[in-house]
Amino acid sequence: MLLAFVLSSCACKHNYGDWEETKAPTCKDYGKGERICVKCGESEIKWLTPITSHTFDEWKTSKKPTCVSVGVERRTCSVCEKTDERGLPIDINAHSFGEWKITAAPTYESAGERVRECELCKTSQIDVIEKLH
Repeated sequence: MLLAFVLSSCACKHNYGDWEETKAPTCKDYGKGERICVKCGESEIKWLTPITSHTFDEWKTSKKPTCVSVGVERRTCSVCEKTDERGLPIDINAHSFGEWKITAAPTYESAGERVRECELCKTSQIDVIEKLH
């Protein structure tokens, strides 16, 4: 949509130059264009429709994915502060393991074993403890 108007009290048959953008439109505000009569210097103004695209910053992780839940990334328009959001897939390797627990103490004859469990999905991780020397 283009709105143009002239504020004129001049009797000149205007000969306008090219349109110049004097204020760029954004996702929030109208822009402004202006051209000037080469004979008398009078200006004509047009308002430029706001653009529909945004000026987003980089994606930032606001919630990391885990082994059982999706994550979230967000970005924000630096002009109008609109927020855009997208999901991150579950990361099957992003466990939240608890402390190691010894399930079999090592001896001089055999190796021991320790286990820890993911607090989210209950996956166990087993580690061998070398036998005593």
